[in-house]
Amino acid sequence: MWAHKEWEKLSASILFLNNGIEQHYMKDSIQNSRTNFSQTAGAQINYTHKKNSLEGFGYYQLGKTAQNERLSAYNASINAKYTFHEKWNITLGGEVLSGTSQNANSSNINRSFGAYYGTSHKFNGFMDYFNRTANNNHTGLIDGYFKTGYIIKKFKIGLDHHFFYTAAPIQSNTIPQVPDFVAANPFLGYEMDLTVKYNFTKGVVIQAGYSQLFGTNTMHRIKGGETNSINNWAYVSLYVQPFKAFNIKKKRRRLMMIKISRSMCVLQNAITSAVLRLI
Repeated sequence: MWAHKEWEKLSASILFLNNGIEQHYMKDSIQNSRTNFSQTAGAQINYTHKKNSLEGFGYYQLGKTAQNERLSAYNASINAKYTFHEKWNITLGGEVLSGTSQNANSSNINRSFGAYYGTSHKFNGFMDYFNRTANNNHTGLIDGYFKTGYIIKKFKIGLDHHFFYTAAPIQSNTIPQVPDFVAANPFLGYEMDLTVKYNFTKGVVIQAGYSQLFGTNTMHRIKGGETNSINNWAYVSLYVQPFKAFNIKKKRRRLMMIKISRSMCVLQNAITSAVLRLI
C-alpha cells in the first residue's frame, strides 16, 4: 500500500509492504517449502522552498527473513540542499541501514535492513559497493555524504563525497586470536564521484563520470580484495530523447504513438497467422 499527498511546499508519502519469499528446506530427509513474510512500513517527507529542499525518510522492517529468521531492522535518512546564486548548490546528508553484529553473543535477531525492489545505484555512491536488496546478515551501513553541483553554460558538474561506516560491530582480525569479541574500526572508506553533463542540444545529453573508492582494512574484511590496489571506474554515455530532440509537439507525439501501436498490432496478427499455418 502506498499513499502520496502534495501541498504547496510540502509532499509526503507512506508505504506498507507485505513481502513473501518462498523457502525450500529439508526436514526428516524430505524437501519442504514455506513462504516467509516480512513487513516494511514507513514514510517520506519532502519540503521545498524556491530551489532549496529538505528531505527525510524512515522505514522499519519486521517479520521473517527468507531464511525464517526473526527480523527487526530500520532504514533512515535526512538531507538538505541549498542553492547559491542559481549556479552553485550543496547537499549535506546521511543515511543509516541497520545491520547485524558479528558478535555471536549479541542477539539471535536479524537486524539487517533489505530494500526490496529498490534501485541501489542511486544511493551510497556510484561504485555500487553495498547491496541493499536482501536481509543477508550484513553489518549495515552508515553513509555520511557531502555533494556539490555547479552549472556553467551547457555544462553541469557534480562532485560527491561519501564516508562509509559499519552500522553494527564486526570482528577484528586480531593476531594472535583472542576468545573474546573484539570490534574492528567501523570506518569502511571514502568514495569520490565526479560527473559532468553537457547539453549538446535539446533532447541530447552527453554524460561522463569517474569514481574512486579508498577502502580500509575493515572494508577488506567485509568485501575482500586488496586495499592497496586502485579501485575506480569511468564511463561515457549518450542520452537521446527523440521527441525533444526533433521538437515533436504533443499532438504529433500522440498520433505517432497511435500509428506505432497500430503497426505493432498488425505485425502481431501477421506473426500469429504465420504460426497458426505452421502448426
